[in-house]
Amino acid sequence: MKESTMSINNPNFPAKGPEQETKYAPFCQTRRFFEITTLDVKMWHIQEYEHSPVPQSEIGLLHSGDTYVVRWAYRVAVTGRELNGQPSRHAPQGRDRCCYFCWQGRDAPQNEKGAAALLTVELDRENGPQVRLSQGSEPPAFLGVFEGRMMVLKGRKGQQPATTSRLFIVRGEEKREAYLFEVSASVRQLRSRASLVLVDTKRKKVYVWHGVRSQASTRDIARFAAKNVLKGGLEAMGLSPETQLQTIEQIEGDECKEFFHCKSRMPSVFSP
Repeated sequence: MKESTMSINNPNFPAKGPEQETKYAPFCQTRRFFEITTLDVKMWHIQEYEHSPVPQSEIGLLHSGDTYVVRWAYRVAVTGRELNGQPSRHAPQGRDRCCYFCWQGRDAPQNEKGAAALLTVELDRENGPQVRLSQGSEPPAFLGVFEGRMMVLKGRKGQQPATTSRLFIVRGEEKREAYLFEVSASVRQLRSRASLVLVDTKRKKVYVWHGVRSQASTRDIARFAAKNVLKGGLEAMGLSPETQLQTIEQIEGDECKEFFHCKSRMPSVFSP
């Protein structure tokens, strides 16, 4: 994975775990500026009591029935500003660090969760922080590791999908934190304040659905996710990695017939 940089106000944030604050402040009270640069990301898939490395092309692709260990190597560089407010002329001092995340899907077996915890201890030769995460409680620091390419599919890895309609809820306040997680393909999942992504693998189409009360920023992240996040999950959804999907945007109350044809029932859309 290529290097990427973000800015925060606390270089020790991974050690705090899921309770870490959600925004990246550019400066702390001492006017120091922390630049976090991702150096490398590795991921292991846990199956029974064995583990296997995840290919680089699939990093960020998770399954609700599985458990994964993610190793994040990053560098913390401290810069600052001169008394006149201009950026410091001195070169930033970098320090390499490492953090291990143990991600547990909500449907993962207990024995695999335990195996993942043991593997994390075994892999952690740097004595870095180890953070256990449950599906749905991921902090922005974890989401940012995948640079807006995280996707959670229902079931277990390698399991054949039972339907050609895959519905995803869009999450994330910024594009680098954007991710999709799959829910049952039913109109009951639609919300007027949300945006969702529906993939029709049979017709090779992607519907980006927006509720009438969804915010412009939410819609923008949904478009980004439909274009970028889905690329890594094509093969897992039974499609070729080279498949070209047609993207169609839909607004609540003005949906085309094909959109509802992907579902067997059509209860009315409602607001939370």
